[in-house]
Amino acid sequence: MKIVKSILGGLVDLLMLVIIVFAIGVTLISLTSDDRDISRIGNYIPLNVKTNSMEPVIMKGDFIVAEVWNGQDLKIGDVISFFAMEDDHVLVKTHRIVSIDDSASRRSYITRGDNNQVNDNVPVFESDIVGVWNDVRLSKLGTVLDFVSSQIGFLICIVFPLLILFIYQIYRFIIIIIEEKNAAMSSKTKEA
Repeated sequence: MKIVKSILGGLVDLLMLVIIVFAIGVTLISLTSDDRDISRIGNYIPLNVKTNSMEPVIMKGDFIVAEVWNGQDLKIGDVISFFAMEDDHVLVKTHRIVSIDDSASRRSYITRGDNNQVNDNVPVFESDIVGVWNDVRLSKLGTVLDFVSSQIGFLICIVFPLLILFIYQIYRFIIIIIEEKNAAMSSKTKEA
């Protein structure tokens, strides 16, 4: 019985550790967001993919990591994340560069999603580029992070598990105190 309790206790501790690490990761992504809602952790930008425009390379719901673009040369075939206007609001798109236009006073890039039949309507200027995708893709994690970022998801995935951890730790503390008290009583009984 003691072995089963020990194994269950270890599993609960491991589960709670995973939840705490996940909570720290979500919090870190949230706290490092700038005024344009882009999170930057060191030289990396975590992004959730919201559309299927880059399938089959990047799937809707994936979590990708782009490296901050610092002016390095881009070439046709590179996958970039950039600010784009859609339905009167700014969002971040991740598409592949299909051509480069140096004819204007500013360099611009023509992009297209791998799953799209036509190029994007508006060229991407260097000032719009957020980052360059570095082939890091975690399948479906973006969907999970979107849920956790919602109020109900945060409650279910972060607050409740941490509350359960807190209650469980209090329970363990009380059990230890009771066992210590019983051991002390048992020791006094044997001495008498």
